[in-house]
Order: sequence, then structure tokens, then C-alpha cells
Amino acid sequence: DGVLGEASIAEQNFLGRGQYVKLAVSTGQKSKGVEFSFTEPYFMGYRMSAGFDVFTKYTDNTKTSRYESRTTGGAIRFGLPITEEFGVGVRYSIYQTSIKIPNSYKQPYNDCSVPIPGLTPVVPNISQFNSCLSNGEASLAVKEAAGSTLTSLAGINFVYNSLDDKKNPTSGILAELKPEVAGLGGDSRFFRVTGEVRYYYPVWDDVVGLLKAQGGHIQAFGGNNLRLTDHFNPGPSLVRGFAPGGIGARDVAYDAKSGSLGGTTYFGATAELQFPIFGLPKEIGLRGAVFADAGSVFNYAGHKRFVTVGSRTIGVNGAGCSPAEVTAIQTGTTQGLCLDVKDEKAIRSSVGLGLLWQSPIGPVRFDYSFPISKGRYDRTQAFRFSGGGSF
Repeated sequence: DGVLGEASIAEQNFLGRGQYVKLAVSTGQKSKGVEFSFTEPYFMGYRMSAGFDVFTKYTDNTKTSRYESRTTGGAIRFGLPITEEFGVGVRYSIYQTSIKIPNSYKQPYNDCSVPIPGLTPVVPNISQFNSCLSNGEASLAVKEAAGSTLTSLAGINFVYNSLDDKKNPTSGILAELKPEVAGLGGDSRFFRVTGEVRYYYPVWDDVVGLLKAQGGHIQAFGGNNLRLTDHFNPGPSLVRGFAPGGIGARDVAYDAKSGSLGGTTYFGATAELQFPIFGLPKEIGLRGAVFADAGSVFNYAGHKRFVTVGSRTIGVNGAGCSPAEVTAIQTGTTQGLCLDVKDEKAIRSSVGLGLLWQSPIGPVRFDYSFPISKGRYDRTQAFRFSGGGSF
């Protein structure tokens, strides 16, 4: 997300009633947003939590997929502890996602569909280097997703937590399974399930080992194709050493760099060793880490063929580009009406070094990774910063 800053205020005993309230505001080069959360830990006097969230977030995805997005909505949630370690949560969310394709002199990412006077050639040359494609163009999958989509989503999550410390665990297991369904109104129709398991164990004095496994799958129903924005696109949160949108299916007809499509299935695993840094006082809160990641994202399930109605792009059933159509796009001057999808199921892997800091604003982490295996069209990114307060 580039340079990012966040300011938040939280109260765990609001008005002396034990209620949790948080307001967070973030702003950065590639994203900005506002979130408000409220939680009542003993709803109607029962040992059950209830709360709601209201949020809006803007994200600039122009480097990976040539579009900007804004998601605005809210959620109602309930949590029921079954035992000291196991609990069940129920959640209903409704949110609107708006996709906008920049089309200006600096970012002419839709001028094949909406020409820009003085920039888009009226009569293109034979070469693609002087056409609406030469300055970058959004994939047809992005153009199909442009506009606003309302998603009504209900789900349940099962959580097992035996960690010895929530903020700085050294032993125990944290496992979560989240099945969800979208289709109770709104425009989206899909089933989705995601899960993650973390196992912490003390190797020896102040050295902690971590094993993590994660995965997910999404499936459209009702005869619908998945929209581009419904696909998984985890990037470095799955395998460090790869850029956001750097793994998974890609539309490579004319711009493999920004043609990220994502996938309907992902899985990954991590092995990590966290240790104190020799010579530094423990009170500073700095620790080192070595890690290895492996995983994959695959199976794009959106439309691969399209028709145009005015300036609109509409997906239709059909296969992706034929070899002749790919050649015509790559040597011609128009975008065509199909995707050339490269959907590699290869295992991506990396090793790396990390620096962990328990800062006053929350955990902060710096990672430097070295990709070991990758797909032909993947994009790598060695350095990654993450952490801060949760948003």
C-alpha cells in the first residue's frame, strides 16, 4: 500500500459498561479508510457478545489491475463461547463495492473503450506502440466489473484458541474456519470457505517456532460467473517474496504486468523461527525471524469472452482467446474481445528474514524474501512491511 498511516482511539470499558468501542482512520499512497466498531460483551445479560461495524475503504489497484475500488458497508455479529478455548460466531455483512477505471492523460486505462481526445490515436498506426494499448489498458475482466455491486453476505466462524498470549504467543494453537454464502439479496451469488491454523511452540529459551497452514475456495451458484473482485488474490499474505496480485491467473494478451485476475482456490503453508536479537535489551521489543513459505492460487472462474454495448463491456459464455486472436491483439492496435488467461497451478515458494517489533501502536514487521520457485508470469517483491493496529 505504499506509505500508510493510521490513527485510532479505542475504549474497552465505554461509559463504565464494559463495552468495546473503536474508531480508526487510515490514509496512505494506495489506500485510505474509516472504520467504527462497537461490541457488547454480555448481550442482554447473557454470556454472548454482540456488535456491529461500519466501514469505508478506498484502494488504488492501478499497478496490479488498472482500477480503483471503494467498499462501503456494515456488519452485525454475534459471538458465543462454547468452552474456554472454542467459540462460534455468526455474522451478516452488506457492502457496496464500486470499481472505477481511471481514464485520464496520466492514467489512460480505458481509452480503448472511451477514446481521449488528443491522446488516443484516431487512426492507429500498424504498430501496437502507437495505439490505445501503448499506455496501459485495463483487462476486459476489469471493465466488466466496473460500476457498483451490492453484496449481502452471511457466515459463521468457528474459532479454537489455546494461545498463552494473544499479543506475543509462545505456545498453543489458533484455528479458524469461516464458511459464508452471498445471495440473500444483492448482486453476488457465491459460497466461500476459508480457514487458517497457527501452531506456536517453544523450541528453547525465548526461541519460538511457528507452523501455519491456510486455504480457501469460492464457488458461484445460480448460473452466475464470479466477478473479478470476488476471486482470491492474496499475494504476499500467502507467499512472501511476491508482489500484491503477483501470483494467480493473469490476462497476458497484451499486458501481463497488470493483468492480475486471482483464483477461486488457494492454499499455503509457513514454517518460521522467531528469536531474540543478541545484544539488544528485551524491553525494546525487537526480535528476529527466519521463515519459509509455500503456496498457490489458481482457477480463474470469470468470463473469458465479451461483447461491447456502447462503452460497456459485458461478459458472455465462451472460451478464451484462440492463438490467432492472441496474435491479432499482440501485433495489432485493438484490445479484442477475449482474455488470454494463464492459470498456473505451480507451487510458489520463498525463504527469508524478518524483523519483528512490538511497537507502542501494535506489532510491526519487516520481511525480506528470496523466491525459490515461481510461475512464468508471476511478479516478485522482496521487501514487505506489515503490522500496526488492526483495521
